[in-house]
Amino acid sequence: MTQHNMGMGYQALAQWGIEPEQSLALSIAALLEAVQLRKEQKDALGYFTSQNSLGMSYQALAQWGVEPQKNLTLSIEALTMAAQLGNEQQNKSGYASSKKGLGVSYHALAQQGIESEKNIKLAIAAVQETTRIGKEQENMVDYAAAQNTLGVLYKTLADEGVEFEQNLALAIEALKESVGLWKKEKNGASGHAMAQNNLGLIYQALADRGIDPDQNRKLAEQALQESRAPHAPVKK
Repeated sequence: MTQHNMGMGYQALAQWGIEPEQSLALSIAALLEAVQLRKEQKDALGYFTSQNSLGMSYQALAQWGVEPQKNLTLSIEALTMAAQLGNEQQNKSGYASSKKGLGVSYHALAQQGIESEKNIKLAIAAVQETTRIGKEQENMVDYAAAQNTLGVLYKTLADEGVEFEQNLALAIEALKESVGLWKKEKNGASGHAMAQNNLGLIYQALADRGIDPDQNRKLAEQALQESRAPHAPVKK
């Protein structure tokens, strides 16, 4: 078994809840070796794949509460390198995957209270790249999911007190796009419900701030009702 496969196997064990901290530490050790070996062997795709997986293992370890600041920083370093490799190799799907992971790690750092505004903005920039690639490749599921994430991040930035109305307007724009895309997907029920729920929360936040409260409460109620309604895909 290659070091990369070992790393992925330990990562899977952690996902199944089997000694997650130990499994992720073993995953990271194996993937660090895989990165070095594949770099030396000039295996471009393999080097990218192991680098990206390494970033995700550091991220998962942080999510289990193990030295979150340190492991999120290591995750960002690994995923930044992976994104650079993916871009150089014109591996658009891989590049988008790395950028998606970066969005998660930057957001998690912000949630730790570490340079919140800066890290949310970095998360937004990363996810914007994911949406760009998803749209360019006509991968509507990934595009819809990324637009939902973008909406949540804009709301998070507004909650930090940064250009409240402007960022909520951007959140609404992203979430409406996500809702419209999920409506067209046969298996889009959970994504549609999530985007509608997030949209409702934003309209409610505007109403609570005293911004056109009657209209925004009405829109919030409509969105939340839509989030609970049965999913009936519309024709594309």
